Amino acid sequence: MSKENDDDDVQTSGAIDVSMSANAEDSTSAGCLLPLARIKSIVASVPGSIPPSPDGLFAYSKAAELFIEDLLKSTEKLNGGDIGYDELAEYVNATEELEWLQDFFPKRITLEEAMKRIRDQD
Repeated sequence: MSKENDDDDVQTSGAIDVSMSANAEDSTSAGCLLPLARIKSIVASVPGSIPPSPDGLFAYSKAAELFIEDLLKSTEKLNGGDIGYDELAEYVNATEELEWLQDFFPKRITLEEAMKRIRDQD
């Protein structure tokens, strides 16, 4: 890895290493894959929540990244490397610990099936 200047981003294989960038917003954003501003706005949307510190935002980000990584690895293990929406929804709906996520990953149905369900409700 070559370093052009301390003030410039260090690049390797097209990736930017923000931890060595003088232009980074703050040191806690280094190494985060999820946007901290988005996490901050999600936390702020919870009524009565206390705004998290920069370290708290970093912890939320890392926890979410690890959760997503574990979810994808578990789905991949179950499906032999093929991960799409249907595989992810199947895994979430079959796993009791992920029951709270089932509304976010409903089983895909056809338009005809959805229309039939609506007619049956009436």
